[in-house]
Amino acid sequence: MSMHIQEAAQKYIDQGMAVIPVKSLSKMPALSGWQNRSVGDVDITADFPEGSNSNIGIVLGSQSGGIVDIDLDCPEAVRMAPMFLPETGMIFGRAGSPRSHYVYRVANCQARIAFNGPANDGVLVEYRGNGAQTVLPPSTHPSGETVTFYEDGSPASVDHDALDKAVRHLAAAALIAKYWVSGRRHDTALALSGALLSRGWFDDDVEDFVRAVCKGAVDAEVDDRVNTIAATQEAQDRGEPATGLTRLRSLIGSSVVERVVEWLELDVADGLGHNSQNSTDALRCSDIGNAQALVEQHRHELRYCFDLGCWLRWTGKYWNLDDKAGLEHLAESTVRSFPIEAANIIDSSKREDFLDWTAKSGNRNRIKAMCEQSRHRMHVDQDRLDADETIINVNGTVIDLQNGDMRAAKPEDFCTKTLETHYDPDADCPQFMAFLDRIMGGSEDLIRYLQRATGYSLSGSTREQCFFIAHGSGANGKSVFLNLIRKMSGAYGLNVPMQTLMAKSTSGSVPNDIARLRGARMVTAMEGESNQKMAESLVKQLTVSTPE
Repeated sequence: MSMHIQEAAQKYIDQGMAVIPVKSLSKMPALSGWQNRSVGDVDITADFPEGSNSNIGIVLGSQSGGIVDIDLDCPEAVRMAPMFLPETGMIFGRAGSPRSHYVYRVANCQARIAFNGPANDGVLVEYRGNGAQTVLPPSTHPSGETVTFYEDGSPASVDHDALDKAVRHLAAAALIAKYWVSGRRHDTALALSGALLSRGWFDDDVEDFVRAVCKGAVDAEVDDRVNTIAATQEAQDRGEPATGLTRLRSLIGSSVVERVVEWLELDVADGLGHNSQNSTDALRCSDIGNAQALVEQHRHELRYCFDLGCWLRWTGKYWNLDDKAGLEHLAESTVRSFPIEAANIIDSSKREDFLDWTAKSGNRNRIKAMCEQSRHRMHVDQDRLDADETIINVNGTVIDLQNGDMRAAKPEDFCTKTLETHYDPDADCPQFMAFLDRIMGGSEDLIRYLQRATGYSLSGSTREQCFFIAHGSGANGKSVFLNLIRKMSGAYGLNVPMQTLMAKSTSGSVPNDIARLRGARMVTAMEGESNQKMAESLVKQLTVSTPE
C-alpha cells in the first residue's frame, strides 16, 4: 500500500497540493503544525515510508494553491449537488457516501464555513478552505471503506463568490429537503414558492430550486410541486394574499426558516406590501414598506444594476436600460394602489393613519426614496446582461445561433438589445443578392465568406479572434454594405470614430466611445487616415476571447 500512497502523493504534489500523512483509519494528521506545510516541505519517502499504512491528505486553501473541498455531509446534499455546484474534474467519496466531495481551485479562497441545521441536523455542507485539510484517495475511511475518485481529473478553477453562493443555496435546499414532510409537501411548496417569488426570484429560478428540493427529498410528485409556482404567481398578480415565509415557518419551523433566509439572503420584511394581510406592520408606513409594495407589484418588470447605476424595465421584448419615465410610471401606479390596501384595514384609526401616509407617499421625495430603497431587492449584476453569446434577440424573438431554434424572449434572458426587424428564414431578397453579386465580382466563394463573417459578427463570440477590414477602391460598395448590416443589427450594431481604434500618445480613463460598446456585436469604423497606427492592444482586447 505504501507504494500506492507514494504514487498518489507525487500526483498531488504535481498538482501543487501540500501533502500530509494522516493516521491509519483516521482523519487526523500525523504531523504537528500541518496547517503551515507547503508543497516544498513534502518528503514523500519520509512522510510515507515503505510498509506504512498511513492515509494521505492535503492542506487546503492557499497552502495548496487555493484548493477548496466542498464536503457534502448529508444524503440530501449529495443527491442535489450537481444542480447547484459548478462542474469540476475532481470528485471523490466512498461506497457509503459516493460523490460527497467536490474539489475546486479558488484564487481568493476563504476559511472553513460549516452550514449546520438546527437541533440534531448536524453539518449539511461544508466549505473547507484555509486552515483545513481533507483526506484523499486511496486512503481508508474510519468506517473501513476505501476513499475513491469518481472524477479523477483536475479541480476546476472558480470564483469564490460564485462558489460561496452555490454552496449556500445547496445548503438551504438540503435543509428544506430534510423537512419536506410527506402529507404537507404541496403546502410547503406553495409557501416556498410564495416566499421566493415575492422577493424578486424569477419563475425559472424558483422552479430549479423546487426541483432540487424534490430531488433531495426523493419526492416523486415533482410536477405537483412545480405547479404551485404558477398558482402562486397568478394569485400574486391578481393582488390576492399568497402564502410565504410566515406559512413556511408554521410548516417547517422558525429555526429552519431562519437559516434558509440567511443562506439565500432573503429579505425578511415578510408581511409588508399590498399583498399582505397585515398592512398595519410597524414598517408599513415607511420607505421600507413602500419599497416592498413596489417590489411585490412590479418585480417582474423592474431591475436595478448598481454596476451601471441605472434601472431596467422589461418591455415584453427586452430590458430597456435607464428607462426613467417607465420607472416613474410604475412607482406612481404603486402609490395609487395604496387606497385599495387601506380599504382592507378594519381598525378605523389605523386606516386613517395609513391614508395619511398614502398622501405623503405621493410626494416626489417619498417616491424617490421608495425607488432607492427597493434597488437592492431587485438588483441584477452587469455580467448577467446580454451574457449569452449563443442567442440574439430579434424584436422579441430569441434565435439560438447554434441551431436556429426560435422562441419568445424571456426576462431571464436579460437581453438589453434587440434587432428592430422580423426574422423570416424563407425571405427572398433579390435586390440585395444582386448588389452582393456586383460588389463581389460574381464570386460565390467571396459572397459565402461575407455571409459567414456577418453571421459571426452578429454572435457574441470572439473565439475566432477575427477583425475584418473591408478594403478596395472607392465606390465599390463597402460603406453601403456596412451601413446596411449595421442598421439591420439594431441595438447590437454601433459605429465608432476610426480615431477610437488608433494608437494615442497618452493614455487615461476609458473613453466614452469604448465604454458604450458593452453588449455590442457588430461594431464598424469608417475611413481611417493614411499613416495612422492602430492601437494593437485595444483591438486585441475587443476581438480575442479571454482563455477559460
